[in-house]
Amino acid sequence: MALLLREIALELGTEESALPGKLCKFLDILPSELQSWRIVRRGIDARHKPRILRIYTVEFSVADEEGLLARRQELRTLERAAPPAPPVVVPLVFRPEVVVAGMGPAGLFA
Repeated sequence: MALLLREIALELGTEESALPGKLCKFLDILPSELQSWRIVRRGIDARHKPRILRIYTVEFSVADEEGLLARRQELRTLERAAPPAPPVVVPLVFRPEVVVAGMGPAGLFA
């Protein structure tokens, strides 16, 4: 299972490669404890001009997720990541009839 941390802010000039270090500093863990991470969501906070921030939601995993959740339970932005939903497959009840009109490139391709 993985964890989500929302609302990680980076300045506009800061590279996304700084996210793992900021994540570790924010959660008070060592960089070696961070097993994997990926960006789930990117956003822009332009409410306080001229200080424009990039806001990230990061999914990450550590060895002791339960311990981290217990230690940092005051953080509203830290939560368990929901498992990915299986893709929805809708079977076709009828087979549509296809008519190709024209002998141009698109008609020949179809």
